[in-house]
Amino acid sequence: MSKLILSIIIAFSLGWLASTTLAQAPVVEQAQERISIFADAPDVPGPADVLSDNDVHVLPNKVEILQAGVIPAIFEDSNSMAPVLDTQTLALELAITNPNQVQVGDIVSYETPLAPGAFIVHRIVEIGFDDDGWYAVMKGDNLPTTDPGKVRQDQLRRKVIGILY
Repeated sequence: MSKLILSIIIAFSLGWLASTTLAQAPVVEQAQERISIFADAPDVPGPADVLSDNDVHVLPNKVEILQAGVIPAIFEDSNSMAPVLDTQTLALELAITNPNQVQVGDIVSYETPLAPGAFIVHRIVEIGFDDDGWYAVMKGDNLPTTDPGKVRQDQLRRKVIGILY
């Protein structure tokens, strides 16, 4: 009798194991199909890496960043860069001294005569040269159009190199 019960338990277990394994196959295929949707997403330039793995040390009670000139920045909320930057978002920035320090995809602060005394913090979406020299076209991530006018080298202030949430 105990052999019969043992045989039934083994048969049941093997049947259950086979059915759950086979039932997982469509789930895996569906997950792969969902992931492949993202493979067709357009490549959007992101910020350039400034720090290497060796520049950041995470210790039990602090984080050390071994990069000269890093300053903290806290942003006001205009919703132009939502959801990346929001009210009181803390970021790390470096001063821009040369336009070679920036590329398309970087988030930078700049001054413009259109907003005297204020810094605009937007993403670079285009870099080029014209009769007046180097320029960048800026856009807030949450805005439908680019900022008015071209931003010149002397208007650039800082580049965001890290965002802490």
